[in-house]
Amino acid sequence: MILGDDEGAIEAYEHVVAILREDWGITEGETVEGCRQNIAQLRQSGPGRQNEKNTPKLKES
Repeated sequence: MILGDDEGAIEAYEHVVAILREDWGITEGETVEGCRQNIAQLRQSGPGRQNEKNTPKLKES
């Protein structure tokens, strides 16, 4: 997880999904779904997050 840099974290998760797809042919499953859920949580939390209470709990994969 990249704390304080939601856009950077989103890019990193998207990169992981791309590597799984392009290098390994993996387009579904727990790891891909976890990355997609983390991306959705980061996008939903938005830039106005003020405190840890609203920080999304990211799933480790």
